[in-house]
Amino acid sequence: DEITQFMNEVFVTRFFLPSYDTGIAIQTKGEKWHVDMTWMRTQTDSNKNGGVDYDFFGIDLGYIAELPFGEGHYHLVGLTTSNDFEDRNKADRHASIHGLSLSMDQTIGDGFAIFMRTGWSNEDASELVHDALYSGGFQVDGHRFSVPKLVAGVGYAYLDGAGSQPGDIRHTRVFETYARYPLTQFSDISADVQWLSDEVRDAQNPQLWAIGARLNLYF
Repeated sequence: DEITQFMNEVFVTRFFLPSYDTGIAIQTKGEKWHVDMTWMRTQTDSNKNGGVDYDFFGIDLGYIAELPFGEGHYHLVGLTTSNDFEDRNKADRHASIHGLSLSMDQTIGDGFAIFMRTGWSNEDASELVHDALYSGGFQVDGHRFSVPKLVAGVGYAYLDGAGSQPGDIRHTRVFETYARYPLTQFSDISADVQWLSDEVRDAQNPQLWAIGARLNLYF
């Protein structure tokens, strides 16, 4: 949750949708499982010809596991598109985007939880900046340190770059930590620190520190 936890989108748990265009969504849900499916007709916004229409299909399979040491949430997400993109390796050939991701967040005992996420995509479609994502981290409640209301988290992500041309990203690293403290029943405040680093082919490697604070009010 980017409002109360990690701010960087590499750590956000979400079902990826490319836009808010016309589509159909189907949801089925049991006591400990769910299946979400969607189809969408949308368009690229970064094509030299002004945009390409394509079909997007996605499915999210979720399960809640009750283990002896805590509750866990497990997701398998798959997506694919129609064959309407230019192959980044051969401009005269078309390609589609395929992706698969696994997500797990698991409570371990009282006040401690871990998460791990991985995602992969094919290497043909020209729209992609990264081919793969590997991330993990933990959240701990402050009562373990005699600060009962404090919640803190640490996350690290490695993104494998797409493309082999000058200027393409080899890989990206992201580190983030946050601490959140409730002020009242209807508000909380948090501090957040991020470090991001890109390794770029045949170019300077940029780095960024981002230090932030958030105040949330609940109505």
